[in-house]
Amino acid sequence: MSDSGPEPVTTETDSKKNKPSFLKRMVGWLVAILLTFIVGFGLAYFLIAAPAQTKLADTSAELSAKQALLTTSELTLKQTQKDLETAQAQVADLQAQHDKVQAVLVVQNAEVSTIVAIKALSSSPVDNLTARQALEQLAANMDALVTLHPGDTSEALKARVDGALSAFPVGEKVLPELNALFTNLLLLAQELQTP
Repeated sequence: MSDSGPEPVTTETDSKKNKPSFLKRMVGWLVAILLTFIVGFGLAYFLIAAPAQTKLADTSAELSAKQALLTTSELTLKQTQKDLETAQAQVADLQAQHDKVQAVLVVQNAEVSTIVAIKALSSSPVDNLTARQALEQLAANMDALVTLHPGDTSEALKARVDGALSAFPVGEKVLPELNALFTNLLLLAQELQTP
């Protein structure tokens, strides 16, 4: 034995005391880490997830409102398109009526020009100047008639006036053409005036 003093003796009780202390510290650290994760998840939820859910709900409500507005706008657009189609049909009807009235006026002007030309060519002495003016006015009326009331009848009447103009000033050839033209104009005027 040595005199230096008693040697420390380790007993089982000392090593058992160290283990619980290490376990206590380990459990303490684990609890602290776990609490940190829980606090971190809580903060993340309240700082990120909750505002994102609120924003998602707001965006969904805004989207629903915009979809309702879009549906209303589509219905308004459809109604406006129907109104436009109705208005276009009315305009087309009015244009057709206008063209018909214009054609009747042109035919009536042509009738007057024909009467003037017949009267000028039938008078004694023959009034060639008035007859020429009436035939030229008649030709202008026929050009307008072909535009307003296209068809075989208008083309035939125009050809008859052109024939009368080319035969002018020989009254014997022009008068029968003008008499037939006047009859045709009367018939065309009646046709245009029937609904």
